[in-house]
Amino acid sequence: MAEKLEATDDLLKLLTNSADSSYSGFSVAELVEKVESVREDLKCGDRKANKALWALFVPTGPLQETAIDNGWADKFLVIASKLA
Repeated sequence: MAEKLEATDDLLKLLTNSADSSYSGFSVAELVEKVESVREDLKCGDRKANKALWALFVPTGPLQETAIDNGWADKFLVIASKLA
């Protein structure tokens, strides 16, 4: 669980320094809100929270598009592997 919380923290740091992507479907602010919400659920032990987070990580999904447009696609993959 600690690794997942650390991964969401890393993701939030990257999002904080990112601009909106026209391909994402969500603004950076919306993504931050969603990730923070899921992080709290994970912290409380909600096992379904991981599935909610994965919905944002799907190929060509909102997080990947934001990551690509902001130059952190490689870090996106590392974070995704920690959440698997």
